[in-house]
Amino acid sequence: MEQPIEISVPQQLLLLVLSLDGTLDKMPATALGYAIACSVLMELERLQYIDSDIENIMAIRSDSPAPKHLAMVHGEIVRKGTRQIRAWLDSVAELAPALRDSIMNNLVEAGIVEVEERKVFFLWSRTEYKLRESELAERMLERLRTILYSPEVPSVEEVRLVCIADAAGLLPSIVGQSEIRRLKPRIDILRRMDLVGQVMAAAIETVDFSIGISVRGK
Repeated sequence: MEQPIEISVPQQLLLLVLSLDGTLDKMPATALGYAIACSVLMELERLQYIDSDIENIMAIRSDSPAPKHLAMVHGEIVRKGTRQIRAWLDSVAELAPALRDSIMNNLVEAGIVEVEERKVFFLWSRTEYKLRESELAERMLERLRTILYSPEVPSVEEVRLVCIADAAGLLPSIVGQSEIRRLKPRIDILRRMDLVGQVMAAAIETVDFSIGISVRGK
């Protein structure tokens, strides 16, 4: 397997959405909010600031992570204590606009994304993001396809990438809607390889929203 791309799970999520949609505005706000919440909790677990069992999420470190969006959520978990995974998904999803801005600022600072202020009706401005490192996004998409079609055992990082793309409803846009049913056994196996990804994806599926990402090049 190719070496993992060294960017965080939340960054990978927003890069995938940008690469598939060209913007962050076409994905329904509720869907994007829960996807961001899922990715931030996954990243905190990856960095060993939180842990989970089959039902709950709990803090295992009291010191704060450096990225603002991670510190914001970790602080809430430390303050409120152990709660059910679904409860934390709901709670963190309410913070999604601020989390999204922080994640995108990190990508802008890293030179991966560029930001533009566009005038709307000559009165208001709107912030738009564009990929500068399109090759990075293409590598992520290709790696996802490889993981899904390969019988090899992927790395933990690759499993998380599949889990977040699946939870966010992005996989049909990556491999084509017609392929999802055929790939479902493989996707289910990959989801079971990561407890946080498995439980969060299952919880996210109970949320009533439609993803509506356009399929590119299919």
